[in-house]
Amino acid sequence: MTATARHSAHPWIAEAASRVRFGIFGGPGDAWVREVERLGFDSFWVGDHPAGSGDCWTRLAVLAGLTERIRLGPLVSCVYYRLPFLLARAATDVDQLSGGRLVLGLGTGDHPREFQQLGLGDPPLRARYAALVETAQFVRALWRGESITMHGSYVHAEEAKLPSLPVQQPYVPMLVAGGGERRTLLHVVEHADACNFGPSSGTGSAWTDVDVKRKLEVLQGHCATVGRPYNSVLRSHFTFPLIAAETEAALDGKLTARLGVGQQVEDQREPGMPRLVTAHLNFGVDIPYVIVAGTPPQLIAYYRQLVEAGMRYFIVSCGSDLETLRILAQEVMPQVAVPS
Repeated sequence: MTATARHSAHPWIAEAASRVRFGIFGGPGDAWVREVERLGFDSFWVGDHPAGSGDCWTRLAVLAGLTERIRLGPLVSCVYYRLPFLLARAATDVDQLSGGRLVLGLGTGDHPREFQQLGLGDPPLRARYAALVETAQFVRALWRGESITMHGSYVHAEEAKLPSLPVQQPYVPMLVAGGGERRTLLHVVEHADACNFGPSSGTGSAWTDVDVKRKLEVLQGHCATVGRPYNSVLRSHFTFPLIAAETEAALDGKLTARLGVGQQVEDQREPGMPRLVTAHLNFGVDIPYVIVAGTPPQLIAYYRQLVEAGMRYFIVSCGSDLETLRILAQEVMPQVAVPS
């Protein structure tokens, strides 16, 4: 199944040619999601960590009824956490409940401790990539209304067929997370509609705009190899987390409240750009990530630089910081929305 034979650009993807959009990852509750929609964000995303934050598909089904306009999706649904047919079934249900607003985000999983908690062992990376590809192929075929018999290294099914199809036709857009240049970005080009990576070892290790440019050049090369138009792939960036404030003093206070005094390891700062502070998560492995903290002018410069590098979509985690959410929507987004 080749990218060119599969489809042309989904309308949601094609919109990137005319404007840069922002979505929000996570937040404290239903009122938060309604505010995200009211403020004009394009999408809302939910993490998939059933051993910690609950089932993402249950949450997305609830959000489908609470929202009217924004796109909804998992960032990202691990292909090992559900049988492939059940994943396709849950995704179809959410697309139907939302009136056709789902984006299916897929990933291979990167939390060894959670794999152990769920009784999944520790599949090697090669097996995870195979599971991702087979799941994407299987789900796509089910969404086309086909009856599928498949015996792969991961997917095993006999005459599988969905009883009903998604609202979005001919297909629901699919995002594959990660920045691996040899395999992940090739899988994006061959099987998905969007890539997503950012400045964290868990989200593709795109630490700087130079890394972003290099990865997007690799993505463009993969597109040329398989004969797919580069602009049929949505290039999205994940900021986890973003901290915004109107003054440097307020930023200092927010960073201290988050990390504690003396815990900030700050990267060398460019004039006019936000502060980039490296912190660490531990999910069985150490995961360094970059906190982006800035005033409105600094954040405008940061996102414009990423747009110049080739990004066309931004997914941002603000935690529960309503001030950051509103600064992003009211002061930053309007200045970044139109690509040069």
